[in-house]
Amino acid sequence: MASPKMFDLSGKVAVVTGGNGGIGRAIALGFAEAGASVAILARNEERNRDTLGELKRTGVPALALKLDVSRRETLKPALEAVERGLGPIDILVNNAAFAILKGVLDHTEEDWDSVMETNLTSCFILSKYAVASMIARKAGKIINVRASAATKARPSIRRTASARADCCSSRDASRSNSRRTISRSIRWRPVGPRPT
Repeated sequence: MASPKMFDLSGKVAVVTGGNGGIGRAIALGFAEAGASVAILARNEERNRDTLGELKRTGVPALALKLDVSRRETLKPALEAVERGLGPIDILVNNAAFAILKGVLDHTEEDWDSVMETNLTSCFILSKYAVASMIARKAGKIINVRASAATKARPSIRRTASARADCCSSRDASRSNSRRTISRSIRWRPVGPRPT
């Protein structure tokens, strides 16, 4: 027997980056079970196909796009493809992130750039494009998933921690962004797993 819905997202369109595994997959499936149409943006095509199958089994429209969020030039076209396929975006979840497990002396400049492009820059760019669409409709939500390391850093992943803490995912950044867009009913929220 299906569990009762905690909330109803019927008619809404949600986008989840890194939505084919882990927390992102759970968020995407939760949205689908609440009735939202869901798009997942992630790099691994096989995992995209598997998760897309699960989303479609809930009975909602869904799509999966192969996307490397570190490639800036692909971000706007990806959101445009979602809106063509599912409709205007109501919810964006910036979840895609990764860590390079090296100490500072072994961490190269290329490593740094790669982490920042994925964990920080993509968050900014995707949010900017999504908000531009949401403003026209005076409604929308931006949810930024922060790494547990953002609140409990470990030496080997401090670059991930700094990127995800700075990303629109800190409480202060979310409050500041919400104040700027609240008059248009667009809200920003940071969420994250508890550090262990």
